[in-house]
Amino acid sequence: MQNKILIPQKRIIFREKDRDLWLDELKKEKPFQNNQTIFPKIVPFYNRQEIIKKSKERPNRYFRECCVLGHYSSAYNKGYYTHSIHLLYSKTWQKDGYPLKKDFQIEMFNDFHNKKYFPPETLKEAQERFLKSDYLKKKKLSPKLPDVWLVKDFSSSLFIEVKGFSEPFQEGQKEGLAIIKKYLKNNVCIARVFSENEGNPKFIFQDVDITEIYDKI
Repeated sequence: MQNKILIPQKRIIFREKDRDLWLDELKKEKPFQNNQTIFPKIVPFYNRQEIIKKSKERPNRYFRECCVLGHYSSAYNKGYYTHSIHLLYSKTWQKDGYPLKKDFQIEMFNDFHNKKYFPPETLKEAQERFLKSDYLKKKKLSPKLPDVWLVKDFSSSLFIEVKGFSEPFQEGQKEGLAIIKKYLKNNVCIARVFSENEGNPKFIFQDVDITEIYDKI
């Protein structure tokens, strides 16, 4: 009998006083310049600047991502918030793709194409799934890159889809997780991030079964 392909769901519960600190920092002219407790040092410079800029528009969303980056920071070399980059289907993100213009994109591109993290043939195979997969073509799906990439030598990176307590999956997210696990050969998980005052802190989140997608993609 075939083993099921299961994606674990982890819980990260944050303190409201930490979110208040986050919101207070965003009001400053130079947020987080003197406070290093929220942003872990593993977040690269330009990625950090982009997070701060976008956090002023969507503070709660980006706070959750930073909770995840902080939670796992001690075990990884770098930590990226992926900013909905279309790594798994856009020609732009392939090695011979179109040149990038924004610093935070170039910064991340250079690490994705660093053979220390992904052998070139492995990354190429994952990126070409969008063109080769009959499953994706029939369903007209674009596989999404998870929210957070925690960087370590191949094949020890971890990709994390960040969700609220009861937030559902969006189209293409499970497909993105399946491609990373099957073709990039890296670990993936889902982080359920919520306040100490929200939901049920003892609720058991079941693993997500992606066996059918994994087999067909």
